[in-house]
Amino acid sequence: MKRLAVFATALALRCTLAAIAFGSVETIANFRDTVRLLSGFKIAAPYLPAVELWLWVGSVISYSTNLPVSFAHKFLPVFFDALIALLLFDAARDARMALRHGLLYAFAVVPIIVCAIQPQWDSVFVYFLLLALVLLRDGSTRGDACAGAAWTLSVIAKPLAGPLIILLVPRTWRGARAFVGGVAVTSLVYGAILAANHALPGPADFVGIASYASRGVLLFGLPYRPWNRLAMVLLTLAVVTALHAWKKLDRETCVLLYFAGAIAFSGLCPQYLMWLVPFALLCGRERFVAVYSLAAGAFLVFFYQCPVVNLPNGENLGALALLRPLGAFSPPLPSPAILPFVRFLGNLAVPLLCLGLLAFELVRAFTRPTVEDHATPRLRTLVAPPLLAALIFGAATLWAVLQPPLRVEPFILRMQRKIGAYDVVRWNGPNMMQRGSKIWVARSFVDPNAAHPVANIGMLLLVWTALASLAALKKNPASLAGGSGASRTSAAAGSLPDSRTTATPSI
Repeated sequence: MKRLAVFATALALRCTLAAIAFGSVETIANFRDTVRLLSGFKIAAPYLPAVELWLWVGSVISYSTNLPVSFAHKFLPVFFDALIALLLFDAARDARMALRHGLLYAFAVVPIIVCAIQPQWDSVFVYFLLLALVLLRDGSTRGDACAGAAWTLSVIAKPLAGPLIILLVPRTWRGARAFVGGVAVTSLVYGAILAANHALPGPADFVGIASYASRGVLLFGLPYRPWNRLAMVLLTLAVVTALHAWKKLDRETCVLLYFAGAIAFSGLCPQYLMWLVPFALLCGRERFVAVYSLAAGAFLVFFYQCPVVNLPNGENLGALALLRPLGAFSPPLPSPAILPFVRFLGNLAVPLLCLGLLAFELVRAFTRPTVEDHATPRLRTLVAPPLLAALIFGAATLWAVLQPPLRVEPFILRMQRKIGAYDVVRWNGPNMMQRGSKIWVARSFVDPNAAHPVANIGMLLLVWTALASLAALKKNPASLAGGSGASRTSAAAGSLPDSRTTATPSI
């Protein structure tokens, strides 16, 4: 029952915000990319072919139903983000820790903003990578094979997890063979689907992915130009992999530090900020989650209100626009005096916190023995949620196939009419990254009388961020009792303690 409550809480919070908030430039980009697909053009994206399917399905749902215009595209990342909360519940070492970690993530502002407001798809790849890590605790052939399949799905969703295969492959021959088998079977199924749709990627596509990983889009982060983002991330991976081989760091901490290095060194976009939160909770770094979430959450709230941060930011000023009945609660344009503080949060506080975590863990690796205390949930407990997700999204795809074909002109007109349900205005003025681009921004940003200076969603999210951070700082009763891997059958049906592993104290 507690598992269901955690999942339902996470899903309800995210669905509510996904429905009432319009979304950033990503919302308009989803519709523009759909028009490109309908016109027979390929989407230029630094990913493997996959997102095109949900772009089309989400657009069919948005066109054919009365749901808010951006809700359908948001539902995929929202659903998988709620599954992350459920997975953190299942992966915790005891019942109290399970409920605590599940609820801390359910109320975590950073992933909520990224998935339900922005929206971006990062929760999908994060979920499958997190699932692969927890499946590897099982130690069985089936568990290792499922972990290989989960890692492959993570790479398909976003290639960022690709280099981590060096950490994830089990050290035993039996485990490695099962893991690679899971990778091979999943890759063959994926390749067959792409081949049937004449969408197999070629060498140029893989070069494009690597090129984007090396340069990409840098909106904020440490004030220097990394000569090669991919090289910096791979260097971090090499260091933590060596420490894992020397048994100085466990696998899950290595993955956490891989993402900490990526955020610290490589330049940032808003969606990157959600990567650390689930892995930090999985590793029990609750105090880090508290401080990081406070800085990153506050930055994101201000980022979606400022017309300029480091670069012109006008395209993102629709993110916190609300449905017309709630339009008075959209945020006003902030004072320019707050801009230095916003830049401090994004350019210094967030990356330096990640750099500090990386340095702390590397030093501690040589001063304290590696201690782990992991629960190992039953395989069916871990596999059931992604199978449910596959069933739901398979049914949605089948429903979309049965609808009348989308046509470009009616689709554009229908989306423009549905956008009118939000308290937004068309804008192609200053503070635009691409001059002449037509986007929608919250009316409260162009009409000072349209918003309340205090009672607005921006202020609500700031208070929410502070309260969630305080909750993460609160000491866990189980840790005070010295919880050392007690059985969690009361927390997640069928969960068993794992005598092979142990836990690292939170920092």
